Amino acid sequence: MKKNLLNIILFQLGWFVCIWGGNAYAIAYTTAALLINHFFVIQHERVREWAFISVVTLTGSLWDAVVVFGDWMNYTKPDILGIPVWLVCLWTLFATTLCHSLVWLQRNTILTALLGLIFGPLSYWAGTQWGGAHMSEPTTTALLVIGLGWFFLLPCYAKIAQRLNAS
Repeated sequence: MKKNLLNIILFQLGWFVCIWGGNAYAIAYTTAALLINHFFVIQHERVREWAFISVVTLTGSLWDAVVVFGDWMNYTKPDILGIPVWLVCLWTLFATTLCHSLVWLQRNTILTALLGLIFGPLSYWAGTQWGGAHMSEPTTTALLVIGLGWFFLLPCYAKIAQRLNAS
């Protein structure tokens, strides 16, 4: 329980650091959070889990690039594929939660999809309120597109995480 609490706190704190701090702070924080997760949260030397974190980071970042190229979201200082490095770091931090503090998402695929549909776009919307990104008009269309992506991505990530936890 303490490990899951540490894991979710590291992610939530990282969300703010990434959005408010920009690339340099995001990289430094993400590196520290990965080390803390490695030594205190991730059990054993789980190479598969590190591969999973890498896959989620890559596919999540690619999804965000699609959102940018579809002109539903724009970042003021894009770095890689139209997205900032801090967003890539955010995907990495999120990936660390899927086998630990968000393990409960693995239990119900439909609920997980609905949570992705609702809370995925809410997170992006909240991030735009602090600058660094802007949603295209109409905002409802951008939120719907982002939500549909999360509707599919979150259950997929949860299922892969479930298989990792079972092995």
